[in-house]
Amino acid sequence: KPEPELLSSLDSAIPEILASQKENGQFGTDPWISTDQNVLLTLAAGWSIEDSRYFGDDAVLASIIQGGQALVDAQDEVGMFTFRKKDHSTWGQIYMPWVYSRWARAYWLTREAFGSDDRKVWDEALTLGFQGISDTCFDRVHNIPTHDAMGIYFAALALDREDWKEQAVAFSHQVVDAQS
Repeated sequence: KPEPELLSSLDSAIPEILASQKENGQFGTDPWISTDQNVLLTLAAGWSIEDSRYFGDDAVLASIIQGGQALVDAQDEVGMFTFRKKDHSTWGQIYMPWVYSRWARAYWLTREAFGSDDRKVWDEALTLGFQGISDTCFDRVHNIPTHDAMGIYFAALALDREDWKEQAVAFSHQVVDAQS
């Protein structure tokens, strides 16, 4: 159970998040950037915590599903996103670790409530991205691959991928071994 002030903060954030969502599922202000969708985890937390006033809320779940669809629509053919910043600068394509980790954790919390069509879309999109992360992002110990390891661990839980779970744990051991 969360501390009362944390639950209050979570619940008070959800209406503003919902109000920021556009018809195409994107959250936030223009220009849209993939990290605007990080609020999917906030919504999923509110939806999944029993003491939240948004626990099991159908509108919040619909917003989560629509928000994930915006990420699906933004993925390229290998599951990367354009690294765009609010100043309109772009830094190329990336398996955006902060987006993927929050998307996977949101899915882990809400997946069982999805209809089969939405579950299929999210399964395929998250598999595309996390397979790319699995194949290309664990070549060195650094902050981004470490975050990727946490994200792929949750993706493994949501998508029942023991190989990714083992990869995440093994990489986490490398991180610990590299620490001073």
